[in-house]
Amino acid sequence: MFVVLGLIILVAAVVVGVAGVFNNVGSGHALAHGFSVFGYHVTGSTGALFLYGIVVGAAAMLGLGLLLAGARRTSRRGRAARRELKQSRGQTAVSHDRDLIGQRESAQAETARSATARADETARSATARADETARSERARADETARSERARSDEATRSETARADETARSATARADDETARADETARAETARADETARAATARADETTRSERARADETARAETARADETAGAKAARADEAARSERTRADETARAKTARADEATRAQQNNLPNGHHHPGQGG
Repeated sequence: MFVVLGLIILVAAVVVGVAGVFNNVGSGHALAHGFSVFGYHVTGSTGALFLYGIVVGAAAMLGLGLLLAGARRTSRRGRAARRELKQSRGQTAVSHDRDLIGQRESAQAETARSATARADETARSATARADETARSERARADETARSERARSDEATRSETARADETARSATARADDETARADETARAETARADETARAATARADETTRSERARADETARAETARADETAGAKAARADEAARSERTRADETARAKTARADEATRAQQNNLPNGHHHPGQGG
């Protein structure tokens, strides 16, 4: 039961540790303030700091386990020695022979215990050396991993900085292109407006010229029409005067001929006769 409970707790701790480490890595979870231990400054993300804490906690649990194992071995040896001491004392009370046998057995047991103790010490030394080697390997692996993460973070920051600089350059170029396009559009608009104004001015000038020519032509036509009408009226008046003059001349000629005829008739009548138109 305790083994299963310990396994569940260990798996839960491993899952929480892995999740805490991998969810807090990268430049988005960088340490806000420096963290140092014995002069060594820890850099990187909060996940790396959490990993260091896990490693330190695991090392502490390993040391505590070794300490408890050593204490249990020491207590077992003490209990075994006390039991053997009681047995040797009982055997001494039974007989001297048994005491001698017990002493020999005790000597053999002591020798065995000494051998066992030396074997245990050797095993503990080997275990301690193995643990130290494992800790050193883990420390080197952790340092290598931290270095790799630091280089990766630095490379990521450099790439991000270059990408930001490229984006800013592209934005600046786009703004310059937009400004040049606006300036070109304004220049084109100004030229188009100037061309339109010049065309409008030319059209107005042409219209005014056309109107002036039309007015001049109309005035000339009116003057010619007036001149023609005046000439026709003058000719008509001259013809009328001529006709009146001829009619008057004709009338005067007829009157003169009539008078001449009348006088001739009067001259041709005898003296005693009077003209019918004259009184007696």
